[in-house]
Amino acid sequence: MHSTYNRLSTILSHASTALMVLLGLVAATSYLTLPSPPPGTVDIKTVQVYQERYRPNEVAWLRFDLDADLRPLWTWNTKQVFAYLVVSYADAPNGTLSSHAPAAEDGLGGSEVRKAGNDIVAWDRIVRRQKDARIRIEGGRNKYPLKAVGKKFFGAEPFSAKLMYNVQPWVGLLTYGQAGETKAVVEWPRAQSAMQ
Repeated sequence: MHSTYNRLSTILSHASTALMVLLGLVAATSYLTLPSPPPGTVDIKTVQVYQERYRPNEVAWLRFDLDADLRPLWTWNTKQVFAYLVVSYADAPNGTLSSHAPAAEDGLGGSEVRKAGNDIVAWDRIVRRQKDARIRIEGGRNKYPLKAVGKKFFGAEPFSAKLMYNVQPWVGLLTYGQAGETKAVVEWPRAQSAMQ
């Protein structure tokens, strides 16, 4: 009646059920005890805006200082931490959206102007070990060019930069947070000569 196959199947089904319950408990305890890092600093040193040669969009390059300690994010369930610098700004009026939108469709009055909000990732790093989670960068430059969505940066609202993080656990949900931001907003300068 009880063959070796039936006994093996029963043992494996009990083991997989116990493993799933254990992994669920690990994920729940990790989510309930989320650490948060101390506030770091982001300081934008210079902003250079260039007009692209064969395209109408402007491109911006930043120099920044960054100091953040992400070591408190490490627990026994942390696989790696993805840290990234986000530049946030709103386009100038008439930049990407029409300011003459019908009031009946979107509930805006005729005199109100819509502005598109933009969040652009300028720099990132994957931190795989706790000892590498102390991030200090002086005179850093964005990895990715910041391309103006509304074709021009000048005239857009001043921008701020935030250091964000994403904790990737071995088991469980991804968690997101902010580890620092600029103390004041930064103005966009006028574009320089075309890029090569």
